Amino acid sequence: MSSSVDLVEFRNRCDRWFAERYEPLDPERHDVPGLIAHTTDDHDAPMREARRHQRALWDSGLAGLTVERRYGGKGLPPEAEMILAEVAGAYMVPSMVPLSVGLSLALSTLVQFGSEETCAARVPRILDASEVWCQLFSEPEAGSDLAALRTTATRVDDGYLIEGQKVWTSFAQHSAYGLLLARTGPAEDRHRGLSLFLLPMDAPGVTVRPLREITGGTHFNEVFLDAVALPTSSLLGVEGGGWAAAMFTLGNERNLSTQRSRPRWKRLHELAGGSGALDAVARDRLVRLAIAEELQRVGSLPGSAAKLVRSQIEVMASQLAVDLLGAAATAHDDSATEVAAAVHWFLGARANRIAGGTDEIQRNIIAERILGLPR
Repeated sequence: MSSSVDLVEFRNRCDRWFAERYEPLDPERHDVPGLIAHTTDDHDAPMREARRHQRALWDSGLAGLTVERRYGGKGLPPEAEMILAEVAGAYMVPSMVPLSVGLSLALSTLVQFGSEETCAARVPRILDASEVWCQLFSEPEAGSDLAALRTTATRVDDGYLIEGQKVWTSFAQHSAYGLLLARTGPAEDRHRGLSLFLLPMDAPGVTVRPLREITGGTHFNEVFLDAVALPTSSLLGVEGGGWAAAMFTLGNERNLSTQRSRPRWKRLHELAGGSGALDAVARDRLVRLAIAEELQRVGSLPGSAAKLVRSQIEVMASQLAVDLLGAAATAHDDSATEVAAAVHWFLGARANRIAGGTDEIQRNIIAERILGLPR
């Protein structure tokens, strides 16, 4: 595919590709397979489906559209990626959440901070779904206050020795590599003492332990790092430059968190049996949700503001879903798939207010960096 592309023909090509493989999405229902895959018990099936889909895109020359050719991409303008996403959104494609850390976070961070050799070796394997990636930032004592992390990377003759623990690591049990934030300087240096590393998840001393969540699933993990030896080449960027790299990665995560879901108000309206089945309070809540989702869709908010709005919408919508279901939401089995999906969604939605920075952290960022208020 040439780096100069006829966007009309490219859209037609994408339409043909998806139409040959997937059923069209019903715009009145907005039901997407795997939409709640990250909050259900079965992670293996969604991961397999996501990897199969990504590999098919790669084999057809539709993966890594804006990535440089030297790293296995197509070197196309951003409009091509936007067209692919828009066309994909019209079909019942698998959820790509299981691969989101690699495709949306690790890939851009590697290109921004990694060496030429590292990018050439790793980026193509992210694009063809050979490798799943995770992000190792949060710790038991350092979540929202990331500068307080305690995992250390001590210089030794041939590299670094890693000691510490990470938690809330998405898809670590499936990952080949992770972005590891660790302390190379003294604790009092806080932000200035952090560095970012590329961590092979099968390295000796790495132990992954899945965490059973309120949903029953194991989306998150804790990761123990006991005398893990990393070569100097595993450092991404410069020693002590981890804070800037982490903020770059988190900025992409916050933008990503606003792109995963579709408007739910129409589906909830149908779930309730139409307006005639709703009382005045429920109708008001549904209208408020519809307004919030439409404003979020047409608005152009900066990352932290968009992430804050999206997390609040998720909680608002999932709470309304279980309230509309009433008693059915409190006593169901997994054979009642629609009810079970709503309950899983309700239980998992609260995680959106924590992942990628809590709502409180987002409000602080908005106040200080957007509104210019004093600390």
